[in-house]
Amino acid sequence: MYVYGNRSTAACSDPSPIACSVAYRLFRRLGPGVAEGQATRFTIEKESGTGVINLATDGVYLKVGSRYCGLQGSGHGQQLVCTFGSRSGATVFQFPASNYASVQLVNALSNNTCGGDFYAMYNNPPLVTCRTPFTGIAPNLTVALRTPGSPAISAGAEVALKVHEDLYTYNVGVWKTDANKRVISDSIDPSTKSPAQWFSVLPVSGGGPLANGAAVALRSSATGQFCGVSGREQPAMMCDRAGPPASLPIGYRYTYLSSPASLRPWRPLGPHYVDSFPPTPAPRAKTG
Repeated sequence: MYVYGNRSTAACSDPSPIACSVAYRLFRRLGPGVAEGQATRFTIEKESGTGVINLATDGVYLKVGSRYCGLQGSGHGQQLVCTFGSRSGATVFQFPASNYASVQLVNALSNNTCGGDFYAMYNNPPLVTCRTPFTGIAPNLTVALRTPGSPAISAGAEVALKVHEDLYTYNVGVWKTDANKRVISDSIDPSTKSPAQWFSVLPVSGGGPLANGAAVALRSSATGQFCGVSGREQPAMMCDRAGPPASLPIGYRYTYLSSPASLRPWRPLGPHYVDSFPPTPAPRAKTG
């Protein structure tokens, strides 16, 4: 379950519509979270009326103790504060089933997780790549449904692919297809919708909700073509191949990972990670 208010997102660990535990600094980032005993407990109130909360349509307020919560600031500095004595000044939130975090796409040709480069240098575009990971690549995706409300990501549903970078810039990167059919990670206000940001994830065979470990293909809604790479170290994912998914070359196929236990191992570089570093050698005993 995710809490939405303005441009911020938070993970909620308790599915109860009455109260849930939310990680500290919940609206500043989607981080690795904290233990349940260290999380802040919020009480949820309906914006109007009483009874069961309709998660798809009802607005809600968050309270900590007797104080209501609201968003202050904007952009990178936006924070949640719970200091309001009444609903006046507090923020109304919604709980639509629209985003699914901790998703990876592993390219079948390169065998690497695909991600956007937040730290593109020398005016180079922030390309989405599936080559050997390096510092700045953010491969852990949040999948956002174009039509909220579904309890699962259905095969072929239009989605946006987003990553949250909170090491230096605290930006949200949204995958987009540019005019050259490249996929880029555009660091913009994620509330701004663009036709170029929509993709469909389709199983190579079969249908129904996407399952962890499924073989899938990625189709750009902007070009109507499938996206992938023709070489293991190709610098940019391209959306330039006609389907159907079963006929695509191997570089245009992916393994869809959505279970935390299945995600590729990471090496910490702040809140985002890459997995291309060799292990640190064990210290050697002194001799002589």
